[in-house]
Amino acid sequence: MYLSVKSKKSLKSHVESLTGSIERYRLEVNRFLTRRVGCADTAADIFQSVAENLLKRDPNPPIEDVRAFLYRAAKNAAFNLQRSERTRAELNVLIAPMMDERDERTPESIAESGENVIKVNQAIQDLPILTRQIFTMYRLHGISQKDIAQQLGVSLSTVEKHVKKALSHCFTCLYD
Repeated sequence: MYLSVKSKKSLKSHVESLTGSIERYRLEVNRFLTRRVGCADTAADIFQSVAENLLKRDPNPPIEDVRAFLYRAAKNAAFNLQRSERTRAELNVLIAPMMDERDERTPESIAESGENVIKVNQAIQDLPILTRQIFTMYRLHGISQKDIAQQLGVSLSTVEKHVKKALSHCFTCLYD
């Protein structure tokens, strides 16, 4: 779709207005975020992401209160970050026992490791298709959870839940 000259000018004016509002509230919202997440650098990153999303947003319908929009989006982004960090911490608790078992390499431990690989492989095969796909992309191919969410068209929260579900299932299959 091509924009007319008039609408291009209107869009440029809209972006300039938003940019001015973003700059006007940057310090204020960054202070709010810093209190929320406890790190000025992380707060700045979140604000940058929120600002980019605001500028990419379709101008219709227009935002009546840019300040309120920035605060709401910043609050939601900080909440999502904190939830992701909690999920990562929970996953680390699940994984820690598996990582701590790397003891001396005896014939018995090697045989047990082989059995564990078979158990984990079967556990992965038993997962629902979407959970298996997400888990495989994340743990075996090293794709970030954010990238998986974008590729599959699901939320980051959904990806986190599926990874946690898969790890929990694998842990249960190994230790029950």
